[in-house]
Amino acid sequence: MKRIFEIGKEYVDKGNPNFEEDQFMRWINIPGVSGMMNSPGIRWLRYKDKKELPAALILITKTASSSYHNPWEDVIDRNNGVIYYWGDAKADQKRKCEDFMGNKILKKVHDKILEGNLKEIPPILFFSKPERGKIIFEGLCVMENLERTWFEDKGKPVRNYRAVLQILDIDSVDLDWIHKKVKGEKYTPPKIWNDYTSGKKPAYLKVWRKNIKSKEEQLPAKNSSEYKILEEIHRLKPKEFERFTVYLIESIKGIKHSIMNTRFVKDKGFDFFGHFTLPYPLNYTIFFKGEAKKFGPNNAVGPKDLSRLAAKLNRGEYGLFITTSYFSIQAQEELFEDSYPIKLISGMDIINFLRELRLISHGRLNKSMLDKIREELS
Repeated sequence: MKRIFEIGKEYVDKGNPNFEEDQFMRWINIPGVSGMMNSPGIRWLRYKDKKELPAALILITKTASSSYHNPWEDVIDRNNGVIYYWGDAKADQKRKCEDFMGNKILKKVHDKILEGNLKEIPPILFFSKPERGKIIFEGLCVMENLERTWFEDKGKPVRNYRAVLQILDIDSVDLDWIHKKVKGEKYTPPKIWNDYTSGKKPAYLKVWRKNIKSKEEQLPAKNSSEYKILEEIHRLKPKEFERFTVYLIESIKGIKHSIMNTRFVKDKGFDFFGHFTLPYPLNYTIFFKGEAKKFGPNNAVGPKDLSRLAAKLNRGEYGLFITTSYFSIQAQEELFEDSYPIKLISGMDIINFLRELRLISHGRLNKSMLDKIREELS
């Protein structure tokens, strides 16, 4: 029986390869040869003849509730085919970031990439777990970068690795390739993987039809802590919401930004314009115009809203559209079909912004930021 994982398809995960209906561990493991354990996060398949690196990495991000303690939040950016994946470090008085087994493997993989030993790099199969008993294949990935950074665990700052992964432009992966690789048998990898390990730049997943997000992907789950944070933002007064939005844009690291002006409009929002300046030696200025809408969760931004912003853009200008709600399917299709140079920022993106700025702690918005905004406006 062919065992093939297809991008975006859901599979049965019983957490035990002994179940015949299991399509995860039962499919991936090779009895008597190599197998991954039923552990959270970072898993791997060893070669039959042991080598320094595993034959394949299997990474999982859990969006479902779990008995495992999971203090970090991974990000799957399907729009750009990029995944930001945290290592397995946790708050621990005895162990450092590099002492956790999953992090050790991520570091070894990154070192081999830096050395140019791409033939030794294991393919990365990435999965998301939306609920108990189900798993979704997100794609075949390669590691673009590995950074050592901070996150919060139980109220304490902790060092951890965060991998930047690129999803390759291939719709499915046949496990026969992986299994032969594990056993040391002759195998033919997918062309795109062969291109990567040969030093050629592979095609990354950037097909706009796959970039269309549902309402559920653009908003936090109802009654979740993130949903309550969005409700809190939605209750901000117009001037407070304006200052909050400007604060988010100005907090982007690595480039200079300037919001030149804002102007309130009738439909629950405001217009703004400004520029980003790339640092020396480029010293290149990118001008932008944008709109921000404080919509409720059942009020979508439609195609007319995007086309109005697109009509205001001069040649060479870019657009930013920020909403506490979501963008309709039709609006997103028009964006890609007409190649509007507009970045869409939904309610879930705002939450991810706040996480990146460390402004969410214990499921709550940092009150000091809102207090500062209100103080500035008083």
